Amino acid sequence: MPFKQSLRIVLSGLIEREVLRQRSTGDALAFTRIGALQLALLKLFREDDPDWPGLAANVSVTFRKMWEEQPDRRFLDTAMSYARRGLARAGPGHPDRVLCLNALGLASRQLLDATGDVADINVAVRCFEELLELPPPHQGLPDDGVVHSNLGLAFRARFLATNQRADIRRAVVNLRAAVNRTGPSDFNHAMYLSNLGLALDTRFIQFGEVEDLAEAIEVTERAVSLSADRPAQRSVYQANLGRFYAHRAVVTSYPEDAVRSLDLTSAAVAGDEHALRTGRAHRLESDRLSQIYEWNLTVRDQMESELVDDLANDLGVELDPRSRRNRLLALATLAGEYPDRPPGSPSDVPRRSIGSLDDLPYSDDTDRLVMETTRSLLSPTPESDAEVAAWCDEFATSNVRPLTRIVLAQGKAETRAADGEWGQAARYLTAAVELLPALVRPGTGVVSQEEMLKEIAGLASDAAASILKAAGEGCAERALAALEQGRTVVWNQRLLVDRMIENVRRADRAAARRLVEVGQEIRELADPSRPFNGHRTDRRFELAEEWDGLTQAVESLPAAVFGAPVDLPELRAAAAGGPIVVFNVSRFGSHALVVRTDGVTSLPLPELSAAGVAAEVVKYLAAAERMDETHAALLAEQAGFARGIGDRHRVHAARQKALAARTDLHRRLAECTGWLWEAAVQPVLRELGLEVSGQGDALPRIWLCPTGLLGLLPLHAAGHYGAPDRPDVSLLDHAVCSYAPTVRTLLSARAHLRAGNDAEDSMLVVAMPETPDQPPLRSADAERTFLSTLLPGRYTVVEPPHVTRERARAELSRHRFAHFSCHGTQDLLDPSHGGLLLQDGMLTVADISEGVYQGRFAFLSACKTATGSVNLYDEANTLAAVLHLAGYEQVVGTLWSVLDDTAVTVTEGLYGRMTHHGTLSADGSARALHTVIQELRQNNPGDLLSWMPFVHVGL
Repeated sequence: MPFKQSLRIVLSGLIEREVLRQRSTGDALAFTRIGALQLALLKLFREDDPDWPGLAANVSVTFRKMWEEQPDRRFLDTAMSYARRGLARAGPGHPDRVLCLNALGLASRQLLDATGDVADINVAVRCFEELLELPPPHQGLPDDGVVHSNLGLAFRARFLATNQRADIRRAVVNLRAAVNRTGPSDFNHAMYLSNLGLALDTRFIQFGEVEDLAEAIEVTERAVSLSADRPAQRSVYQANLGRFYAHRAVVTSYPEDAVRSLDLTSAAVAGDEHALRTGRAHRLESDRLSQIYEWNLTVRDQMESELVDDLANDLGVELDPRSRRNRLLALATLAGEYPDRPPGSPSDVPRRSIGSLDDLPYSDDTDRLVMETTRSLLSPTPESDAEVAAWCDEFATSNVRPLTRIVLAQGKAETRAADGEWGQAARYLTAAVELLPALVRPGTGVVSQEEMLKEIAGLASDAAASILKAAGEGCAERALAALEQGRTVVWNQRLLVDRMIENVRRADRAAARRLVEVGQEIRELADPSRPFNGHRTDRRFELAEEWDGLTQAVESLPAAVFGAPVDLPELRAAAAGGPIVVFNVSRFGSHALVVRTDGVTSLPLPELSAAGVAAEVVKYLAAAERMDETHAALLAEQAGFARGIGDRHRVHAARQKALAARTDLHRRLAECTGWLWEAAVQPVLRELGLEVSGQGDALPRIWLCPTGLLGLLPLHAAGHYGAPDRPDVSLLDHAVCSYAPTVRTLLSARAHLRAGNDAEDSMLVVAMPETPDQPPLRSADAERTFLSTLLPGRYTVVEPPHVTRERARAELSRHRFAHFSCHGTQDLLDPSHGGLLLQDGMLTVADISEGVYQGRFAFLSACKTATGSVNLYDEANTLAAVLHLAGYEQVVGTLWSVLDDTAVTVTEGLYGRMTHHGTLSADGSARALHTVIQELRQNNPGDLLSWMPFVHVGL
């Protein structure tokens, strides 16, 4: 046998032995020996030898693994060089082209981390896509799933570099395919599950899809379970799973998720016997410390000072090159969260580490933007207007997740506000407000949208307040514009989409029809009530891609087909019926923006602080909750006594508790409305020249538009009632009040009124005298009987068992007038799930928001139909507001629970004044409600609860 051939056999045997040894021991140095042997073997072949490309591919794979263990750029360059040369020699049809494509794809994907050049990852994507085009089996690869897995990871890497939504969907689709092409008994199945988990977690981080996070945890749990006999892999999967639990802990604040995260990441460090020898321990330890940090944020209020010191000490140990980047990122973020730790203490380590960030390599824009912002927050220095403008320009075009950018802009604004640089703070916050529509792009789930909007609640109010603080010409108009753009964001987008579709229809009916179809399927898939299915989220992202493509094509049409955005002159036109008062409550100061047809003016309200509003809301909600609880307990005792299973003494005790709670709420409301009068309403009436009270039809109309938590309080009833040291005074004596979610919604309602509609000029009456699992509602029968007498032949009654959610929504679309007499409720923390209790369940806020109506007037004679939210208040998610936004021009709702007799009285008085000669008119509904409320107030001067909860929303 020739010497060269013998040497080839010997070298091949040595390589095989070293590969087996490395797999069994995890020894990182084995790759160095393998690489040297492979290079020696390759020199025994000419480049035009058919075997040379495959051997070159093997060299590339080994040197890439060497780079993973020791990030020396020379190793990666060597891997790229041999992969390219091998592929150049392995043309179409060559048996080793598969190996060369795979090697070049893997090396190119790794090169992105070193260079940040998207061209490298594009090479990887092309390589793996070509592999998929080749007929299986793919010789030289362990299974077909590996190609899908590598392509999926390449798409994930490109998504992180470019933030193109299509790439993360393709990543998930291909990684699912890798999982589906193998079974639990396949060696690589656990790895494919773990890779899928990584992509799902990435999609969650970028788009807030909580379903993605749940699935990421589920598939990675399976990967951990399947790798019990492979400690090296198992430790990696445990570390990933710990990170996913940490993410969920931040979202849900569940302590058990935080503890699970710590346990998993600690197990990842301790469970890998080879970690210390391979250097993997450094990365896992860094991950563990990061999880401790995230857990600390989750339970920040309960954290002991010593724990912060211990964490800073752990992070501050001498940095190994393989964990230096992760530790510095954790240190900087920790410093940003705890900037006031005393100098010289262990916790001052993070601040002292900031200088090391200057030479830290960033793998993506998110790291860089986060760290640069952290540095500016920890070491604030004066900024020029040019520096602020440059940051905002980059902010607008960055690929970083929109929510991350918004939060960072808020941090920059806080720093500038603390220094009194209100103009610069306003610039940062205005840029953040302009980015809000990106949070509610088509394809993002309803739950995800709400979670993201909760995180930045109050952003628009802060932007408006900073604009007003900065003063300058037109500041009131610019503040109003910020509020209109930054509140009811979901509805603003829907209005713009509807307008776009309508205008597109004039130029391209087919494109408009497809936009409607795609939008409808997206909304159906985003319905949180549908059963979870991971592929549902994939389909939603696929549709979102199509939506983006359609809108881009539509934008190529003549500009004339697009409706111009609402401008300030249009907003002022909304005040044609009377002034609109926007009460802006912010931590930076509160103001009233008074909108008239001739302009917008601002009025500082120094007594209406954000902290004061929050305190009043807490006391009011606590008293209202006690009244509801004691009333429910009383009803239960009375029902039990009627069935012979209770006693008179327990009924009496429950009645006393209910009366005490009602009295307490009455006292609380009297105190609250008195404070609202002094802090908010009286200064505005003085500004409007309405200090003298009027009477009857002479009273002017005023629209109230509260922001933030102020929307939970009875602003329309501001005044002093029954105070021993002062006469009674009320806003109701000065004006007829209506509420408006935003100025723009009034404008839309007026346009709707002018356009007319095709709905039936009759009334829908939904009556639920008996509701499953609820006490009887006597008012439902009385109200239905009254309306049938008042409007003979001009009404549609829907009663049990026909009162279903679908029937109610369908009938709402067919009638101009609607009256619901049923039980209602609101979820203060999750307002989309509040609603009206019908025969087959709850007609929720989310259900109504999906409709498109042509209504003139609706009365929601049920409890809490105008009650807002404590954490999503900028979106106006009340039943009354949503029904108004969805197309009913005027709506009457309630702020809290109402008694049956009072509901009947208001119903009869209201419709009696709205009906003339058998014809029902919505035009005077606000004034009719005002008259009924004033009569209730006069007849029951000592009972605020009887008249105060009824409010009018809309025109």
